[in-house]
Amino acid sequence: MVRQSIGLSQEALAHEAGLDRTYISSIERNLRNVSIGNIERIAQALQVDPRDLLDPKLSVEKLAARRSGSNVAPFGVYDASFGTNVATF
Repeated sequence: MVRQSIGLSQEALAHEAGLDRTYISSIERNLRNVSIGNIERIAQALQVDPRDLLDPKLSVEKLAARRSGSNVAPFGVYDASFGTNVATF
């Protein structure tokens, strides 16, 4: 997960995105659908482009690398191998 790879706790991500920690947790456990607005909030908190969170071919490593070079001021990702939404933040 990008969140873990950059050392962010669920609480820190939730705070940065203006969301509740339990909401972040439920997204990561694939228990919730995420609105576009919350994807944008999470992407901004992670400093990545929101489109990157929706790219099923983009690995966590590539996303983390993009983040390190990003100037972007939410997260479930569709994983075709599982046929479900998989949170990668």
